[in-house]
Amino acid sequence: MTHHLFNNLNKNNKNISNSISPESPFLTRQINENILEINNKGAEIEEENDRNKRNKWINLKKIKRIKNNNNFKMADNRNGQFWNKKRMVVGIGIITLILLTCTFTIFDSLLGNSENEEEGDEEISKEDAKNYLNQFGYIEEQKGAYDEKQGHRTADEMLEDFSLESLKSAISKFQEFAGLPSTGELDNRTRKKMKKPRCGMQDVEMVRGRGGTGTTLMWRKRRLTYRLEHATNDLPTYMQKKSLQMAFDAWSEHIPLDFEEANNGYGNVDIRVRFAKRNHGDPWSFDGKGGVLAHATFPTDGQLHFDDDEQWAFMDAAKIGSYRYTDMFWVSLHEIGHVLGLSHSKVETAVMAPFYKDPSELVDWRNNYKKPELTYDDIKAAKAIYDKNKNQNNEEEEKRWIK
Repeated sequence: MTHHLFNNLNKNNKNISNSISPESPFLTRQINENILEINNKGAEIEEENDRNKRNKWINLKKIKRIKNNNNFKMADNRNGQFWNKKRMVVGIGIITLILLTCTFTIFDSLLGNSENEEEGDEEISKEDAKNYLNQFGYIEEQKGAYDEKQGHRTADEMLEDFSLESLKSAISKFQEFAGLPSTGELDNRTRKKMKKPRCGMQDVEMVRGRGGTGTTLMWRKRRLTYRLEHATNDLPTYMQKKSLQMAFDAWSEHIPLDFEEANNGYGNVDIRVRFAKRNHGDPWSFDGKGGVLAHATFPTDGQLHFDDDEQWAFMDAAKIGSYRYTDMFWVSLHEIGHVLGLSHSKVETAVMAPFYKDPSELVDWRNNYKKPELTYDDIKAAKAIYDKNKNQNNEEEEKRWIK
């Protein structure tokens, strides 16, 4: 439009210049200069218009490029969000799977514990409680199950005239020894404790022995031999021998006794070890799976028997943690204490406590086996029997454990 306007102006100027007389040169020059100036202005305006068009085109191109970039970024963001969501879903799935695995593991563990507790919840009649208390030495009026072999009355005969007060007294003593509230009542905690797997040796008579009264039973020689005379089929024989060797060595570190396995299958040895079931030739029959796990005799008889109705494992965390297997090493460590003359301990954490350790105490949170160690109470009791300088050494040992 501007271009047409200037063209019209040029035409008008030309018409004006043509109409002017040639005799007016000054006026003609002035008009020509005006025309030239108008033409220059027109050219500048056209150039500016072209520049504006060009800039507009460039701006449009930039806008398109920016729009395309934004679209690309939006698409990229959408893709990124998609993959982030996908990664998040996969991550959540993995975490959920791990949590489910842990949950089922804990559930299985709790199930194992609950099964174990359910065993403790089984009804124990007063007659069963009487037999239990008599078997483990809590009935003062009677001599206890260990005197039956000398021709005394049977357990049933001994318990016929057993009074309620005597039963309460015996229950109280058992509760006190087992670390339970001494109520004299056969409550659920007491029933559960009575159902726990344990050693077959008596408690009360041994406690009197721990107090220093009576004759000290001990080995009078330094070197003792032992032999595994009958093995279980639950474990390879070399594992059973390894378990015994490790248990003997653990005690030998603290008392002046040496233990050596007899390689031959005949001849006299000091300590005879075997697995057996039910009635097996001594006065103390085994009771099948659960209950009594093993028993031993004091010096210098040297008998150590394991109940072969149990399922045995050797330092195997997976089996022990399942609550279906019994650790031979722990039971060996305990029973050898009796073979050396030690009685049961009231200290719950001691190896010589009468009850088998809960499997959770033998397996850590990573499902690794936790090797049992002799406690200060165990070592002190052993030194009290075998250490000639026991008073001085016990004081030094006590200081070391306190540190």
